[in-house]
Amino acid sequence: MGEPLLRTVTMSPANTAELDTLGRELQALIQNPDTSAETWLALGRRFYAVNRLAETLELAGLATARRPDAPDLWNLKGVALRMQKRLDEALAALDTALAIDPDLVSALVNRGNVLMDLGRIDVAVTALERAVSLEPGNAAAHNRLARALLQASRADAAIDSFRAYARLQPTTPQAWVQLAAVLSQLRPPEEAEAALLQGLAVNPDAPPIVHQLVLGWRSTGQHARAAKFLADILQRRPDDALVNFHLGDLLRETAPAQALHHLRRAIALSPDNTDFTFGLIQALEAQSTGPLGGDVLDEGHALACRALAQATLAEVTLIGARIAVLHATFSRVGAWAQLDELDTLRTKTAPGVLAGDLFPQIARARTPAQQAALMRQHQLWGQGAAAAAARAPLPPRPARPPAGRLRLGFLSSDLRAHPVGYFALPLFQHVDDARFELFVYSHHAGEPDAVRTLIASRTTRYNVWPRMTARDTAARIAADDLDMLIELGGHTTHNRPEVLAYRPAPIQASYLGYPHSLGLDAVDLFICDPRNQPSDPSRLAETPLVMPQSWIALSDHHRARYGQVETVQPADRRGVITFATANSPQKYTPEAIEAWACVLKAVPQSRFRFLRPEVASSVLRRNMVDAFSRSGVPPERIEWCDQVGASCDYYADVDISLDTFPLTGGTTTVDSLMMGVPVVTLRGQAFHERLSASILANVALGDLVADDLDGYVNAAVALALDRDRLRTLRAGLRNRVLDGPLGQTEVFARDFYDMIHTTVTAARASPRTGD
Repeated sequence: MGEPLLRTVTMSPANTAELDTLGRELQALIQNPDTSAETWLALGRRFYAVNRLAETLELAGLATARRPDAPDLWNLKGVALRMQKRLDEALAALDTALAIDPDLVSALVNRGNVLMDLGRIDVAVTALERAVSLEPGNAAAHNRLARALLQASRADAAIDSFRAYARLQPTTPQAWVQLAAVLSQLRPPEEAEAALLQGLAVNPDAPPIVHQLVLGWRSTGQHARAAKFLADILQRRPDDALVNFHLGDLLRETAPAQALHHLRRAIALSPDNTDFTFGLIQALEAQSTGPLGGDVLDEGHALACRALAQATLAEVTLIGARIAVLHATFSRVGAWAQLDELDTLRTKTAPGVLAGDLFPQIARARTPAQQAALMRQHQLWGQGAAAAAARAPLPPRPARPPAGRLRLGFLSSDLRAHPVGYFALPLFQHVDDARFELFVYSHHAGEPDAVRTLIASRTTRYNVWPRMTARDTAARIAADDLDMLIELGGHTTHNRPEVLAYRPAPIQASYLGYPHSLGLDAVDLFICDPRNQPSDPSRLAETPLVMPQSWIALSDHHRARYGQVETVQPADRRGVITFATANSPQKYTPEAIEAWACVLKAVPQSRFRFLRPEVASSVLRRNMVDAFSRSGVPPERIEWCDQVGASCDYYADVDISLDTFPLTGGTTTVDSLMMGVPVVTLRGQAFHERLSASILANVALGDLVADDLDGYVNAAVALALDRDRLRTLRAGLRNRVLDGPLGQTEVFARDFYDMIHTTVTAARASPRTGD
């Protein structure tokens, strides 16, 4: 039977007195030619335990020279060499140990470790399987074998070994966490949950298991179950910082006040925990459009500033999701200096690309070079998603015979009471039943609302799979034998564009919910219209699929949002022209503020009004006032309206909307026009720079679309000086919208289905490559 594995010894720093003692003992051994192998080994382990690898190796060299027939000493030498990355020498030492004692389990396991380091996985598995056969009760051997089997793509055997490790180490929470992690990747989520619950039964309230259980339940939409679980623990342990954090993070959307209470409590209990700090920043940012928007934004901004000030380029904690959290907070308050600093950190410290960090960068890409870099970021994400899909590809399916109705699928978590749902609704209200049957696939775990119910009633199946992995979703979609699949959400909350990487449909397209290329080679088409199609083909990775007129139309549900148009022109009532924007502060840029300031300076006594709940923030107001002041506009000409709602009645005091750029309005542009307020926009070359341009062209307001900054300012000033035109537009804009392509929902749906039918028919006639 072998000695316990040296690698499992806990390493810790040694103090000076301890090192002096070890040194004296080593000298005594060197002086004594009769020192036994066991004595050498005991001292070697003590050096190893305090991470003195050089001394461990020196001792092992002396010991094996004195006692060359002692396999445990060769094992010690092999371990020390491995820790110094001298892998070939380590393997030779371990082979010597096993030549002396082929059944030395510790040497077999350590040899397996070295072989794994060298990438010789199959040979490592053989060594580790022999170790387990010799000592079935050796938990560490099972753990190493499980990892090797996983790398060897022997999933079932790996799971069996992880189960054996957990069975042998039942009071080690990490054993159950490791088992659950593997199960969550390879088996249905219920199996991972069962393993964690089994581990929790013998490790009550163990933080690692609690953590993984809650993450698993959240990822599968079981929020209520997770909340009850955490609340029960808090009854027993109210001062558990981790549980307070998880409960607060979980309640962000459903009970924001409680969420903030628990997150603040977690930080009070563990002030140095950066996870807790970033969790609170994220929760505060999420509440920025609520009734406490100003206060929570200012609190979040202060925390974010401290987090950024404490970050260094070498700090591994400020990566990925944390950069996205800081970006969201700073952009909400127009903190452009901090955003510039964050961009530097992103390029130097963030490994890989996080999907949630892509959308916030669109508004920041203000130059051709920045937009090209943004495209590369999306493509890097796409390459990662494609690589994950390639590791577990879907089995090939025969092409569906070209008979019967076409099967069209929509992958979206937003086909509900959501802007995407409202704009997509005409496609379901006017389904071409003779030629199409529709399928919807959603990962949103919320309760059905009126829009979702209506859409579901017009589909063959409306699938809701909040607990399903991307691959399993793709497999289920593939089983429906679609002719085409359209993704509607992109890199936004609740949506899973990585599903398309598995190619579950022969033709795949992006549409409506994300104003940029997804970055996936598996997405063939990008649905747009003649006016928002990028003028520079390099700004779009997919092939444009172009609608005849407009890419959107206003459903009845969308129209019902709006209140009555104020008939009196605000300038006639107030005596001054009022410009405004209702776009999110995340779209504000220094260039846009400078252009707005130029407009105000050219229109005497005019005002600019921000129509956003975030303007309750003192930080946002200060930043905007400073930006306007730098361009020569005093604070008294800036106005704030934080009381906004779905009826859009806040447009009653607005004469002209000035659009953001480069990321223009979409829903807000439609809202403004429906309330009788014209919009001036700046058109660029990319799709996201042309959204408002398309909308305005479809209501015959193409003259309010500028192609440069001077044209933008001139168009706004000319419109402001033409009071008669403003009055005419206010009285007739809503009818102009509804009588044009945006309001002709049946025509829009017919054009859409004709386009899809033509696309699928042409693809069938011309075999695709690369599928």
